[in-house]
Amino acid sequence: MIIPDLTEQDQLAKDLPEVNTRYFFNSDLKPIGYYYTVMFLEHLTRAGGTETLARLLNVEPWWVLIVLGLPVIVMVVWWVLGRSTPRGKQLGGSNRQRMAVLFSVFSTGFSVMVLQICLIFAFQSVYGFVYEVIGVISALFMGGLAAGTLVSNRHLRGHINSTTLVYVQLALAIFGIIMAVGLPMIIQLQVLPLIFIAFSLLLIMAGTLNGLSFPIASGILLSLSKRADQSAGFVYSGELIGACAGAILASVVMVPIWGMIMGSLVAAFANISAMTVLLISRRS
Repeated sequence: MIIPDLTEQDQLAKDLPEVNTRYFFNSDLKPIGYYYTVMFLEHLTRAGGTETLARLLNVEPWWVLIVLGLPVIVMVVWWVLGRSTPRGKQLGGSNRQRMAVLFSVFSTGFSVMVLQICLIFAFQSVYGFVYEVIGVISALFMGGLAAGTLVSNRHLRGHINSTTLVYVQLALAIFGIIMAVGLPMIIQLQVLPLIFIAFSLLLIMAGTLNGLSFPIASGILLSLSKRADQSAGFVYSGELIGACAGAILASVVMVPIWGMIMGSLVAAFANISAMTVLLISRRS
């Protein structure tokens, strides 16, 4: 075997296609190596699965943004029809508000789950382990969830309306942006106890904002339908569907392929979309 000299090696390297950093650069905030490990295991255990995962590498963030923005377009069209046609007026009003609240609930479940997955991956990147403390992570989030529900039931009982829900969606959107900006800073910290405190505060804040939205959304639907069982069921199922979608997309595509920063921004956009839908639904 003849080994080319350095000059020939340099020439051969220049002839190679340019490296796409999106697919080959693994980092703390973009653990794409994890995704390739999943592809390898899929290749060993199931025929044909690797091709599907390889296609997912081509998914672009703006595809998800378009899907999350579609409800805004639908709500605008619905509002225009409600003002211009008799049939639209019959379908407007409370129906429009009900759909806006349900989309808000879906967006809350989706965004909070995406942010949780980002935090779990970031914790793994910093500490090198996560399974030993996954119970603590869940407990911190559930503690924030309970606190948010308690605050909503005790102090926001007289403000159960779409305006309050808009503010909650705005707070979730701002929180997603804070996550996108703050995670790189947290990972760069040198004091591990300080990093743990930062992660704990973010988990509690995410749970608190999630807990605030549930009673408000249930109260709004109850005022529209007058049926407590139906209102609670719709809110609970809508949030679970959103959380399920967020868990799948975040763990398979957003975090390993796009990175935690982009995942946090997508979560923020979901809440901005929900906030916009709520604002449009309030217009007569």
